Amino acid sequence: MSYASKWSNIDVNKRIVLRQLKNYCDLLKWKNYKENCIDVGCGEAIDKLDDMIQFGREHNSHEKIEYHTMDILNDRMIKNMLNQFDRLFSFFVSHLIPDTRTFLTNLHNILKLDGQMLVITPSDTIFKQVSSELYQDERWLRYKLQKPIFTDYTANPVHHITGLLQKIGFKVDLCESNKQFISVHNFKGFVAAIVDMYQNLGALPTELWQVFSEEFLQKCREKCNNLGEDEKYDMPIEFPVFIATKLS
Repeated sequence: MSYASKWSNIDVNKRIVLRQLKNYCDLLKWKNYKENCIDVGCGEAIDKLDDMIQFGREHNSHEKIEYHTMDILNDRMIKNMLNQFDRLFSFFVSHLIPDTRTFLTNLHNILKLDGQMLVITPSDTIFKQVSSELYQDERWLRYKLQKPIFTDYTANPVHHITGLLQKIGFKVDLCESNKQFISVHNFKGFVAAIVDMYQNLGALPTELWQVFSEEFLQKCREKCNNLGEDEKYDMPIEFPVFIATKLS
């Protein structure tokens, strides 16, 4: 099963996003229903992984939706998209981007003046904790990427993100961090999809992939005090939500 197919079968992120859209949709200032919108990451509109884009084209094609393989951190790639979009969305992506400032700067660059964006991203999960612990082991330390897979938003993500947005040229319409529990119905499958990110980022040799995956899953299980035999788990998660408007 492809990376994109695995994630299409995971509904945890979808449930969180739908819940937050209901909470914050009134803060989105639509001028009309003909605005030019973009989704950054996760296979809609642009994504750096061709597998995600191909999956989107095959399963969610629409005459008004374009799909492009693109890295939002690549200034050369986005030069033809500058000041093009009225509305921008990015869900559960920015925690995988180590250079937060460049990420937010390029989001700013592709928005039109007065364009608005909504970003939702986790800042602290058991997967980030397990990743940090595994790379303290000498066996895996040698394969650690120079930049972390899970972005560190500091102990105060709201303060950190708000400051970055304002320096870049955004008006912060909303920035808050939510803590809640989300039900995971297939814990093993969810962890497998998470660990696949390491493979897609080239973090490990192929011959070590199976061992790393098993150890990652085992450490996750050890941290899940309420994991049931049915593989259901109420996972604690903290995620910042921010809405911002391009001022200049």
